[in-house]
Amino acid sequence: MAAATWSWVEKILQDHQRTSALKWASRTEGKRIVNLMEDRSFWSTARMVLKATIPHVRVMCLINGADKPQVGYNYETMDPAKETIKKEFKNKKTQYWPIWEIIDEIWDNHLHSPLHVAGYYLNPEL
Repeated sequence: MAAATWSWVEKILQDHQRTSALKWASRTEGKRIVNLMEDRSFWSTARMVLKATIPHVRVMCLINGADKPQVGYNYETMDPAKETIKKEFKNKKTQYWPIWEIIDEIWDNHLHSPLHVAGYYLNPEL
């Protein structure tokens, strides 16, 4: 996510007068939401989730959005998506490896098939 977006979000979170002035902020639910929004660990986790999911959302959009069959593109796009995740986590294996394990499990148990392999090797565009 762009740094400008995060600075905008942080600016809103730092404006305590704005959040306390909102109608719902005085309710129990509102106070819980305000506390959550002010919690740095929440935003740290949100960043981690975005870093892990955005590359794969892009892969799914590529595969799903074209007019031609995309089965072979799974092989072409998964490794670069994993490498993007690795870069997002600044090559810290303890951070990206658990995500890679999830991706590999889904790949091995659900997406990898002889049909995908054939589609990849027989696609003249790849």
